[in-house]
Formats: sequence, structure tokens, C-alpha cells
Amino acid sequence: MTDGEKKTPSVDGHLDILKAINALGKMFAVIAPDRKILSASTNDAFSETGDMAGKPCYAVFFKRDAPCENCGLETVLKQGRPIVTPRRDGTPGTQGLLHNYIYPLYKGEAIESLVCLGLELPVKDVPIRMTELSKSFLFNLIHSAADGVIAADKKGNIRVFNETASRIFDYKASEALTDLNICDLYPGGGAHQVMEKLRSPEYGGKGKLFGYQTNGLGNDGNTIPLRINASIVYEETREIATIGFFHDMREELCLQEKMDETGGQKPDAAGQACLGDFINGLTRQFTAYDIQFCEAVIDKDLAPKARVDCAQRKQKEIWDKTKIHVPVGRVMIQLGIITEDQRNDLLATSTVKSTSDSGKETASEDLKIQESPSIKGSEPSAEVDPESNGEAFEITVSEDKLTVYCSPEGKNSETMSPDHIRILMADKGITYGILDASEIEQQVAAAGESQEPLIFARGRAPEPGRPLEVKFLFESDPLRIGTVRENGTTDWKDRGELAQVKKGDLLAEIIPATEGLPGMDVFGAAIAPPPASKFVPKCGKGTTQSEDGKHYVATQDGMVTMAANGALTVAQEMRIDGDIGLETGHVSFEGHIEVTGSIQKGYRVSGHSLRAGDIHGAEVHVAGNMVVMGGIYESDIKCKDTLKVSHIHKSSIAAGDNLIVEREIFESNIETGGRCLMGAGNIVASEIAAKKGIQVKNVGTEASKPSTLVVGIDHRRNLEVKNIRNKTSVLSKEKQRLAADIEALKRRGEKVNTALGEAAQEQDRHMVETRDLETQRDDPSVKNDNTKFKKIEKQLATLCSLNEQQDTVVDDLMAQDEEISEKLSALTSDLESTSHGLEQLDKEMKSLVTAMAEDPGIATVKVSGILTPRTTINGPKTTLTIREELRSVQIIETDKPDAEERRKWRLEVMKLR
Repeated sequence: MTDGEKKTPSVDGHLDILKAINALGKMFAVIAPDRKILSASTNDAFSETGDMAGKPCYAVFFKRDAPCENCGLETVLKQGRPIVTPRRDGTPGTQGLLHNYIYPLYKGEAIESLVCLGLELPVKDVPIRMTELSKSFLFNLIHSAADGVIAADKKGNIRVFNETASRIFDYKASEALTDLNICDLYPGGGAHQVMEKLRSPEYGGKGKLFGYQTNGLGNDGNTIPLRINASIVYEETREIATIGFFHDMREELCLQEKMDETGGQKPDAAGQACLGDFINGLTRQFTAYDIQFCEAVIDKDLAPKARVDCAQRKQKEIWDKTKIHVPVGRVMIQLGIITEDQRNDLLATSTVKSTSDSGKETASEDLKIQESPSIKGSEPSAEVDPESNGEAFEITVSEDKLTVYCSPEGKNSETMSPDHIRILMADKGITYGILDASEIEQQVAAAGESQEPLIFARGRAPEPGRPLEVKFLFESDPLRIGTVRENGTTDWKDRGELAQVKKGDLLAEIIPATEGLPGMDVFGAAIAPPPASKFVPKCGKGTTQSEDGKHYVATQDGMVTMAANGALTVAQEMRIDGDIGLETGHVSFEGHIEVTGSIQKGYRVSGHSLRAGDIHGAEVHVAGNMVVMGGIYESDIKCKDTLKVSHIHKSSIAAGDNLIVEREIFESNIETGGRCLMGAGNIVASEIAAKKGIQVKNVGTEASKPSTLVVGIDHRRNLEVKNIRNKTSVLSKEKQRLAADIEALKRRGEKVNTALGEAAQEQDRHMVETRDLETQRDDPSVKNDNTKFKKIEKQLATLCSLNEQQDTVVDDLMAQDEEISEKLSALTSDLESTSHGLEQLDKEMKSLVTAMAEDPGIATVKVSGILTPRTTINGPKTTLTIREELRSVQIIETDKPDAEERRKWRLEVMKLR
């Protein structure tokens, strides 16, 4: 027998194949892409007996009227790769797990059918739970193309070993599950190499390994070329098992050798050849039907050949866009070439025959039944008016181009077939994220029961990248007098130490940002990912950056801090042993101030940061953190970062970050840009505004004035916005005034220049007249005529006087022009300065708005003890006055639906857990 004869299986060979498939005792089916069964075994417990060919797979195997949700066939059609999925009607048993192995059969580059094989994966009683298997194992398998499935625990003991794995490695499943270790399936240290790559992020991500080629070790001691897709199963962050999907490459390598020997001709498998012949026959019947139908239309004078050619071109256009075969008769109807009745008459009366591969003739009437129900009724959208066909729906694309939908009101569901919808989307240029036919059918079927929009396609939103990160190599909160625990309480005994650095110390390093992943809209256009944040600290006093800009280094000894304006600084320290009072006077120092005693009444203190014992009636301004070991009494305090204190009495406090109070706030006015954290403390008769919320034990007493708590509002930045707007308004008016003054000066300058021109012309005229008179005077005849001579002399004297007057006018005009030029230069400079100031204010405003958007407030109040009546709580959008005593509550501003499903902003009171 020649090689050519080997490639074509005999009829007996086909019967042997079918017998072998039926003898498996497993579900085995060959299914067309439209879910119709082409061939199937009859021994599976979930299939019906008798001829199943031509029936939908979901009807035969699952007794459904519509395709299954998350159909594995659709996944294989989209990905073009084999997958393993759980059986929809199977449940885990003591002997194995029921799965389907689905793989595609190709004709050229197109998938012509799919093979679905029922598998039973043997398992052993192991700590790998089914939920973990479904979440980690099956998810990764969907994206793998492999055959053998093997799972092993952390020690390498094999826990899952399917039938294909038995065939590849020549071990029985029972033998593998009891006697083998995963290392026994690899030569040398192969198993360890696989684990190293699994734990590396370079082979598909940490915990995953895709398309890795290596050698396995069979029972006979021979090596087996393999392609592996594998993953690690995690329980939280702990590794508990590994799962691999093994593809035997021996046949592929052997096939490649044969292709090399035969000049690249790849021999088809017997089953594929048989199925390919069957599909080719169907394709030829469709083509024959279209050709014969076109000839019949022309023969019966229903349309000229040019119109028939137009229909064929339209049919090809629909196929190119949607890969859906629409019968040419349907296309002619929609283009108005023939009517539905004419088409039916042609099909009923046609006697034209088509010949299949088997040599049997098939009447055109038989060809009618090969029109898929999903194809029948599909119409091309181009050159067709939807309203003329009773359609009342329109495909709409969302503004972000990520969703395609239509309104559910007033649709004619008969015209909304999945194929028709896909054609309409293709006409609009929608090519990406289109849902499969079963999903569209389900939405259309349920349209009358819901008013929600129907979704026909979904794009892929872009994913942001990792923002630039600054890693600080020092304690970023060096002045803490207590550590805030996760539950919000404070450990007052953990007071920390000052962060001291030496000249040359590394302070921080920059970890570069990573690019995000682009998305794709429904038209197939890429969507750029959002830009990553690129904040980097400024170099303040005592710091510098390395040449590559990635490191910050101290240039002096001192305490390192991050200022409120984003500058990294190293400040030297000023230490005062005792009080700030008469002996010291007012204190102003750019670095850290350490006071062992108190700050006395009437004194002013300013510096970068401060630690003191008590503050009595003083005015203190610091640019960084501030710690008061005792209390603050009747003082005015401004602290741009964190303020930590034991208690506050009758004082005005403004903190840029968190305010941490150990005991009490009494009759004080507080404003903080962070949280107000009081642990076991009390608030009495005070007004407190905290951007990030308030946490306290008790609020108010029965005898005290009520307190007011404001949360979620950034007062400091709102004030900065207001100040910038005021400055902008002043500069805008100044800019308008300067522009008006400049315009007035320009007009005045134009008049002066005009007058100068007229004066110059008058001077020129006088000069000409003077020369003429001088010429006449010098004439001998005039000299001898005394009367004429005197007359000319008189005229020359008059012209000389006029010239002197004109020179005075010109000098005055030139002085005015010079003055105007100087004023214009000054005003223009002022205008440029004002415009630059407005640009700077605009940049400051944009930066401030961005900062407020990136760092929003949190409108919440937590009271672990008693919240007394008459206490007022204000959020950004609502206000609440407490009417009765509450205990252990949390109050949050929210607009989530309430018990009556209404959405409105409110301050909701909830019990603390």
C-alpha cells in the first residue's frame, strides 16, 4: 500500500472508528459551530438513543430549549484552543470528577467542527477542595491547550491523574495515585525546574506557566517531549498544590518529520478526513443552491442578470463582515429584487438537482431544509430601511464606545434574530466584544419582562498602570506619642523616636511607574490607559537628588521630614532646656524645636516642627509635626502636619493632617485636614471640623453647650481655592485696566505721529519756499530793484519765524511720543507680569483641584460611648441634629438606597460592630 492510499481511510475503517468510539462508554460527539450534532456515540448516560445527527446539542444532552450559558463550545470557537470544562449535569463523586474535553477540528485556518469527549478525572481524598479546584485549576485550563491533567500536593504526591496522563506516561491511575511522586515523571531535576518557573513572574505571571516545553519520563524509561500549561493552587497566600495540563508532542514531531519528507503535505486523521468530506459536501450544497437559485431567477425573467450579480455581491459582503451564510434568495428579497412569494414558488417548483460527494442527487427542495433557522430571517442592514420591516429598535453605542445596546421599548422580537443584530452591528463597523448568539437570544427573549437596555457587545476598558512610587527610608511619622492601632484606638505608651540622619545618608528612592494596558472599544480601536500619577518629592533644605534623579540624599545632619508642600527636608534641631518665656523671648527657627518645659502666655513660637511640655496662652505656628506632652490652654495653634496632644482647653487649633488627643477637647474650635482621633477622650462644647472623620468616646454632657461636628469637608483647601479665586479676580480686573490703558496710549500715539507727519510736511514746504525766495533775491535784476528786494526780504523773515514756531511744535510732539513709548513699555511689562500671575494662579488652582479629587474627605463620626442630644453633625451634603441619647454608634453620609429603595443623601446612624 502506498503512502497516498494510507491517507484515505476505507469504509470499513470508518466503521471500525465508530465502533471504537461507541465502545468507550463515554460521551463523544462531533458538533458543528451552529450547535448541530454531526455525529455522536450512543452509549453516554446523558444522550438519547437513536439518530442524533442534525439535532441541537443542548437539546440532546441537556434537554434545553436554548444554548447553555457559558457554553464551552463558544469558548473554543473564540480562542481556537482545546479546553476542559465541568459537565453541567455532573457532580463530584467519590471516584472522579465529570468533565468535557472540547477541541477544534480545522479546515485551513477556519474551525469546521468541534469534538466533545466526556472525561472522568480520578481523584484521591486530599485537602484540595472542589471550590479551590474550580477557581484555580479550571480557570487556568480554559486558557491552556493540553491533554493530560495531573495535580500534586505540596510534597509532590499525585492527587489527580486522568486517563490521558495514563496514556502519555504509561502508568495506571491507581498506580500513579498511590506509588508515584511528581518528580518521577521528569528526568533529572525537571520537576524542580518547572516549580522554579511557576514561582517566577516571567512565564505567564507568578503561579502560572504557559506553553513551556520540556521532557517527561515514561514508565519504560524513555523521554517524552511535552508542552505544559500549569498553575499553583493557593489557599489565601499559601501554596497547597500544583496542577498541570500536559500535551504529548510525539505525534506532532513525527508528523512534522513526515511533512518534511513529503514536501509539507500533512496527512489527515481518519476521523478528520471523514468529517471534512461531510462538511465539504454541505458547503458545496449551499453553493450549488445559490447558483441554481440565481439561474432560476434569470430564466424566469424575475430580474436581470445585473440585479442578480448585485445580490451576490451583497451576500459576499455580509459573509465578509459576519461570517454568516445568508441564502441569496433572502438577500434578493431585502434588496427588493424579488418577493417572498416568488422565492417560495421557485423553491417549490424547482427541479434542479445538486450532486453530493457520495454521488447521490439531492433535490433543491431538500436544500431548503438546510437553511438554518438562525439564518432564515437574517437581513442585511445596508440598503434596507428598518422601519419598512416593522422594526422599532436601533442599535446605540455608548459615549465611551465600550457598550452596544438598544432600548427594550416597542421592539418587534421577530426581526431581532441574533444574526440580524450581528449584521446590523457589522454595518456600523462594530467588530469587537460581540456577544454570542445564545446570549443575544436570551436578552431578546426576556426583553418584554424588563425595561433594562439590551447589551449586544462590550469593549474592554483600559487598565491603569502602577503609579510612580517613592520609597522612604526613614520613619515618616517621627513625632508620634502613640501608635494608632487598626481598630482606631491609640497605644499611648509607644512614643517613638526622632528620625535623625547624617550627611550623605540615603533618604528615599524612586520606583518608576509602569505603563497601563490599553483597552479596546467595540469598533476595534485601541483605548490608551489613563496616565499614571508621577508625583515626586521636591528637594528641600538639607537634601539633594542623585544624578539619575532616583535617589534623595541628606546634605547635612538633622531630622528628616516631608513638608506639607511635598518637599523632603533635613532640618537641624534647636533644644531649649526649660520654658519659652522671659529668658528666651519669641522663638523662630527653621528646624525642629525641642522644649523640655512649657511655652508661656504671650509668646510666639514658629519653626519646622515642635515638641513641648505645655502651651499656655501662646501663639504657635509650625510647618511640620507638633507634639505637646501635656495640654494646650487658651492658645492659637497652626500646625501644617500632625498635631498630638494630651488635652485642649479653650483654644483655636488648625492642623493640616491628623489631630490625636488623649483625653479631652473642651470649649475649643478645631479644624484638621485629616482625622480627629481621641481614643478614650471626650468632646465638650466644641466645634470640630475633620476632613477624614472623627473618632471619640463621648460627645457632650447633660449640662454643657451642644457641640458641632463637621466631617468630610476640606476647609483649608476650600479656603485656598477661595483665595486663589479672589486673587484671580483682582488680577483679571488689573489686566483689563492695563489693556485699556495700553489701547488708549496707542490711540494717543497714533494722533501724535499723525501731527508729527503734518508738521514735517509744513517744514518741508517752508524750506522749499525759502529756497525759491533766496534764488529770486540773489537775481541781479532784483538786487537793483529796491522795492522787490525789500519785499522778498520781508517774506523770508516771515518764513523764518514760521519755521521756528514749527520747530517748537515738532519738539513738543516728539517729547510726547517718547513719553507715550516709555509708558507703553511699562504698561506692557505690567500686563505680561499680570498675565504670568494669572497663569500661575490657574496652575495652582488646577493642582489644588487635582489634589482635592485625589484625596477626598470622609464623612463619618464614630462614638464608642455616649452621643448626647442637640449635637449637630454636618457633612458635605447633609446635616443631622441628634434628638436623643445614642450609644456606640457610627454616623456616615451616604446616598445608598434606603429601606424603601430611595436614593438620597443622608447621614445614616448605625450601631458599631
